Formats: sequence, C-alpha cells, structure tokens
Amino acid sequence: MANIRKFKQPDYVYFVFAKSSNAGHGFSTYNDESGALGNPGRAVFISYQTDKNNQPIPYHFSFSVRDRVLRIDNTKTDANGTNVVEFLRASPECKDSPNGTYDANGVQYGVVFKEMNEEADADRALKAKDYRRNAENIAADLPLEDVYEINSLLGIFKHGEVMSRHALLEVAGNKPDVFMDAYENPQRQSLALVRRGIEKKILHYQGGAVIWNKTTLGLDEQDAATNLQKEPKMFEALDLAIKKVN
Repeated sequence: MANIRKFKQPDYVYFVFAKSSNAGHGFSTYNDESGALGNPGRAVFISYQTDKNNQPIPYHFSFSVRDRVLRIDNTKTDANGTNVVEFLRASPECKDSPNGTYDANGVQYGVVFKEMNEEADADRALKAKDYRRNAENIAADLPLEDVYEINSLLGIFKHGEVMSRHALLEVAGNKPDVFMDAYENPQRQSLALVRRGIEKKILHYQGGAVIWNKTTLGLDEQDAATNLQKEPKMFEALDLAIKKVN
C-alpha cells in the first residue's frame, strides 16, 4: 500500500498594524543592535532571491490600507535560513522588540505593528477588513453618474463605464479611506465639476485662482466649488460647457 502523506496545518503568526493612522507603512531592513538574530549591530533583512550580480534582494514587508495584517507561517525561513517570524518580532517597530526604543519607564516608542495575540488586536484587524469591504460594496452599487463624479474628484478620467467602474473599485479596495473621503465629501458634486473643467481645459488656473473664460470662479478649487454650490445656474452652464467637449 502506498504511503499516504498527512497534511500538516500551518502554524501561522499574525502581525497587526498598531497605529491609528489610515496610512500604509512598509520596511525591509533594520539594524539588529541587540543581536536577536545572531550578530549585534548588523543590518538585517529577509531575502528570497538575488539580483543579476548575485546579491540578495531585501524583501519589502508592507502594511497597506487594504491589508492591515501580515500572516506568516511560523516555520517560514528565507534563502539564508533566517526565520521570518523572528525577524519581524525583532524589528524596532514591533511591540516588545529587543531592538525597540524604550524610555526610563520602559515605555516603547515608535511602535508600528505588534504580534496579534489579544482579542483587541484581532478586533482591529476585523474592523479594517470590514471598512474595506464596506467601501467596495458602496463603490460597486453606485449609479454611473456618481462613479464619474467620484473618479473626477480623485483625478481619474477614464472613458467608458467598465473602465471607470474598475478604476473606482481599485481605489475602494486598495485605499478605502481615500474612496470614503471622496464619497462623503459634501462638496463632491461641485468640486468634481471643477476638476473635470480643469481636465477638459474649460477652466484654467491664473495664479491659484480658477478661471472660466474671464470669470474668476474662486481663489482656489475649494473656493470655486463653494461658489458653484451657491450659483445653480452657473453650475448648470459649466456642466453643459464641459459635456460639449466630451
């Protein structure tokens, strides 16, 4: 009888982004001052491949707006045999790292991520996933006119429904905070119109001011959007002028 290979469930370790900011963060190299990985003071990194000169290429770890958690197999090593989990634990930016910066009271500064071993950490990771999923669902259900509008607000000017929806879904999935800020912007409609006008060269800048023909719409984009909200007839006229060149 042939031997049956038994599947071994991987033992994963999770590292969760620990800052309240919605910005992303990444790193590849740090100085192992404590010698946690072997040699004190040595610059360390994870590498899985080499360049054309046979030099190791540092792997870049990233906590993006889309993914706030790193999931690492506890036994995973790089090409030099360095354990990836231990590398991350020893990073100066990891909570409780031996390479961290601590004050006289033992409080660590510069913590960016931590090993996920508490209920609160798991909750943080779930909330980030829910936030992204909500942004993606909103983007997927938007009427086409809103899609064009938000894309314009974001500086995205694609032609056609499919390309426009795809572009917006990419933003919602990868940068949900950017999408939600645009979606919830109370000046969304008028500010999008201003940016469409600039893109179509119907409007232009004179210094920082936004100009339509010889009329100053505002001292900047925000001011122009505010004034257009107050002047519905001017808004309609500008919208019509822009549509004529589409």
